[in-house]
Amino acid sequence: MGVRITDRDDSAAGVSSWSPAIQKSRKDLAAAPYGNYIPHMNFPIRLTAAVLLMSGLISGIAAADELWEQAMFRVSPENTLRAPTLIMTNQENNRDGEMIAETVIELSWNETEGRYVIISAQEDGKDVTERELRKNRRRNNDNEPFRLHQMFNPEKADGLTLHPRSLTGMIEGRTCRIYDYRFEDEWEMGSGDPKPVVEEGVMFLDLESGMPLRIISSLTETPQLISSMTYHLEASPGPKGTWMPNVMEMEFAGRMIIHKAGGIRMEFVY
Repeated sequence: MGVRITDRDDSAAGVSSWSPAIQKSRKDLAAAPYGNYIPHMNFPIRLTAAVLLMSGLISGIAAADELWEQAMFRVSPENTLRAPTLIMTNQENNRDGEMIAETVIELSWNETEGRYVIISAQEDGKDVTERELRKNRRRNNDNEPFRLHQMFNPEKADGLTLHPRSLTGMIEGRTCRIYDYRFEDEWEMGSGDPKPVVEEGVMFLDLESGMPLRIISSLTETPQLISSMTYHLEASPGPKGTWMPNVMEMEFAGRMIIHKAGGIRMEFVY
């Protein structure tokens, strides 16, 4: 069936069928300066789930459909610019929100292997490179292309519903079509069957290039072990028509006997 694109636009209506969490995100987004909005995030623990983890409607839904098709082409692995260096910062917080551990991992893009490889890792100043290499070997899937979000995976198109808004937004001087979206997916979390998840968010597609420049979202239906999760991506057009991710941030809190809450920040260094 593929991606569903509807003509619903809640921006002018007094009622919304979106969950309270995403309605708040949309209100915060509407009040923020579009050009420089990169929210500060408190990053608690290493995010295991992350590894698992216009001025109108132009010519209507058909135009939105064409823009999304263009976006899918732009973010495909072969059209994504690979930063030579990726800095990944993982932090862990206690129940009071205080940071109790931080791990900084430096990775380098290996063109031969088609993936990022770990160069070094430090936890609170201590070298933990070998530990992170062992973890990476256990979870690495060489057959899976590197994607910053699974909604860009063509095999999961049936889980995505897009709602283009009737207003545009500006990001770094570029006019963007704004989409509200709902993405239904399944996550593998240990043994057993994959767990269903639902994500709702806001996405900005550059009208000129079709590239996603900003995505902000949260999970509205989570697996049993996760109580909340947010996602934020900033990107820009790169050289020769490539898509250039700049920063990706995720944050979560877990439902466990031992309190766990955490997040991850990926910074792409060009």
